[in-house]
Amino acid sequence: MIEQLKQENIVVTSTARLVGERWETLKGHVQPWARVLGGLFLHTVIVFAGAGALRAAGVFPNTALGALTAEVLAVTAATWLTWRWLQRRSWAQLGLRFNVAAIRDTSFGVFSMAVAQALLWVVLIVLGAARVQFAPLKAWQSYFVPLGEAVLLWALVAWGEEIWVRGFWLQVVAEGYHRLTAGRLPGTSPLPGAAARLAGAVVSSAFFALLHLRNGHFDGLAAGGMFLGGMFLAYAYVCSDTLWLPIGMHFGWNFFEGTVFGFPVSGMWSFSLLQTRLTGPAWLTGGAFGPEAGWVVLPVMLLAFGMVAAYTSRQSKPGDKKACAERLKNSLVNLFAMFGAMLG
Repeated sequence: MIEQLKQENIVVTSTARLVGERWETLKGHVQPWARVLGGLFLHTVIVFAGAGALRAAGVFPNTALGALTAEVLAVTAATWLTWRWLQRRSWAQLGLRFNVAAIRDTSFGVFSMAVAQALLWVVLIVLGAARVQFAPLKAWQSYFVPLGEAVLLWALVAWGEEIWVRGFWLQVVAEGYHRLTAGRLPGTSPLPGAAARLAGAVVSSAFFALLHLRNGHFDGLAAGGMFLGGMFLAYAYVCSDTLWLPIGMHFGWNFFEGTVFGFPVSGMWSFSLLQTRLTGPAWLTGGAFGPEAGWVVLPVMLLAFGMVAAYTSRQSKPGDKKACAERLKNSLVNLFAMFGAMLG
């Protein structure tokens, strides 16, 4: 009888220990994703609630620019609140360091996208997929106000979407992914930041595409184009460790695409110096949504990718983090190792 009780006690103790181990494992999986989902949900609620409250209070004019200003102000406030008080991090850790390098990175971002959009315009003209319509010239003073409004519009879009998507979403998802997977691969060290950032880039780029659902003429090609654009901007952020480069690129892409060359920008039209009419098939030109929804954007994106890769490689110094190509290679190796471990 006593022997039987001892055996039963051993079984109960072993079962309790196993349940405890399983619970700790489960808790370790749940906590990172609970923190990620909670942070993203809270941030999104503050953005939309704050923007709605500002519009309802009539703080800004009842115009498209006024609505955008309210939304960007809400995004900035939500990012500051959740990043500073929940994540307990600074603007510098978000990727916003206010120094001379910020001016250099932003300027290169604008310049690189000016080159990319000029190439895009030339390619469409040469292919006969676009035609330029020259409007009568006006007095040069008459361009000041619309140009100023366009600069403000695209600056607000670039700032708001980059700190929201590449700043907050990418980093919060990357942190959750890293906490969830660190040390789980047999025979490997914990996953490096590059692999986590790759996961963050994919999720944040999907969110970036979803943000444009409310734009006109959004379809499957537009969704793919916006996802690709999000990955490209994420690449620029990951390789430079600063948001100023993608902010400059985002501004430059929109400004030169819409305001200079006269293309639709993600389904939106704005004042433009040139009037360019897209005459080719929508699958090539992007149609009414804009070139980012067309196949023509792929070679242009490849050129821009090369420019950004060359720029970020030159900016790296001895003793800094690994070069971007090395970081990306390591992330892909670890991801394949993880999939192999899961399948095995």
